[in-house]
Amino acid sequence: MATRQRAAGRGTVSSKRLHELNSERLSLLGGPRGEMLTENQASEINRARLELIDQQVPLVMARIRGIRDACVLVYIAMGLLVLSIIVIAAAIPGRSVALAYTALALVVCAVIIQFAAIVLATRVMVRSAETVTYETKRTDELGLPMRGLSDQPWPT
Repeated sequence: MATRQRAAGRGTVSSKRLHELNSERLSLLGGPRGEMLTENQASEINRARLELIDQQVPLVMARIRGIRDACVLVYIAMGLLVLSIIVIAAAIPGRSVALAYTALALVVCAVIIQFAAIVLATRVMVRSAETVTYETKRTDELGLPMRGLSDQPWPT
């Protein structure tokens, strides 16, 4: 339950970040009189920021997809566990070996799917730092170092 809530929270944060990136992109391409500029008409610093945004959007979208996929797998696993309990309840009165093995197979499938969800969620969390790392590293490369970060080695 807590994993599902954390994943949902991360999905909301990622969706908010995507919305912020899209809003910033639109504001960077807005002219002084409200007209829409092309990327070539934007100032040099705005073009650099647009480049950062264009690199970040696919990373954020991939994170949202990964979170969604992990949540779907968790729900499938939970559904299989509920189904296995129903099959166990049906197997007990009739002493059905076939139903007992079916319930066991359902539990095993649910555990495997739950493990896949954990692996996927872990991969999403590990890779999510790429977005922030890229933005900070690229800002540093543009000659706009952030205090205390320009002398730090960048993770690969």
